Amino acid sequence: MLLLLACHSPSPGTITVYAGDEGLADFLATVGDPRIALVVSEDPLKDAGRSQAEVAVAVVTDSRCAECFRVDAGDVYTVTGGGALGVRYGLGALLEGFGYRFYHPAESLIPETLEPESSAWGVDEAPQIARRGLHMHTLHPIDGLYAYWTGEEDPDPIMDWAIRNRANHLQWVGLDDIDRKSTRLNSSHTVISYAVFCLKKK
Repeated sequence: MLLLLACHSPSPGTITVYAGDEGLADFLATVGDPRIALVVSEDPLKDAGRSQAEVAVAVVTDSRCAECFRVDAGDVYTVTGGGALGVRYGLGALLEGFGYRFYHPAESLIPETLEPESSAWGVDEAPQIARRGLHMHTLHPIDGLYAYWTGEEDPDPIMDWAIRNRANHLQWVGLDDIDRKSTRLNSSHTVISYAVFCLKKK
């Protein structure tokens, strides 16, 4: 009796990102998948090329516009961005190419297996609209209450989620009857720029 077995290479189970910016660790952690790891490197391309990681990603910055990015596939995946936001947009696009979806700040759609599926890689991406973001009330107000109005939670997961969705702007109304401490912003209308936020995190 002849038995034929269909064989294929195993699906990659981890993604290791090599980058010079240790601040990307927090950005990757808020995805919520322990299979994604950051290795801080002075030469990401070289270290990723020598890596034994199942999926090795090198993060490179260049002189393109601060919010432009490109993802290239190969033995080593390369995310090239022109600035703090461009790099983060590129990482978001790379993860989407492996099946991740970022539908809520507190929870991502995490694929069971990491099969590359993107046909958009290898393309230079640049924003077509200068200001891209949302007012906090686009989310249910409770989702941002403790991070943005009472200060009891870390706002980073919401900011990182917005960046993974290619935003650069977040807006909310600051209510000075909630918290009058001098360390809090108590203006009637507060606008936060992600470009400033990312630079401060570095």
